[in-house]
Order: sequence, then structure tokens, then C-alpha cells
Amino acid sequence: MIYELIQERDSAIAQAFNDPRRSNALVQLSIIISLDLVTEDELRSFTPRTQSVVAELGKTRRDGRAIKRA
Repeated sequence: MIYELIQERDSAIAQAFNDPRRSNALVQLSIIISLDLVTEDELRSFTPRTQSVVAELGKTRRDGRAIKRA
């Protein structure tokens, strides 16, 4: 049980921080937000468009649909 939790968290952290490229930035930011590693104040420092895209990606993740990485 603990092993599975660690594996799951390790996978989420890897998705959030491995292979940082501009093409992955919004997906990775949405994952970082889903891990509660960004505050609302920090999120407001991004452009409205970035906030909108990241919110939609987060919704997509919560709905269980796959996100394709570029």
C-alpha cells in the first residue's frame, strides 16, 4: 500500500519536473498546481491566457482524459 502511494507520487513529481522544455511548460505547470506547489498569488503572476490554459489542462486531468505532450 505505501509502495503504491510512493510510486504514484514519484510518477506525478517526475511528470511535473522532468524534461523541462518550453513545449512542456503549461502541462508541467498544471501538474505542479495539482500537487499544490503553487499558491493562488503565484498563479496570478502569470498572464490571463496562461492561467486560462493551465486551468483547462487541470480540468482535463481531473476529468481523467489524457493530456498529450508535445
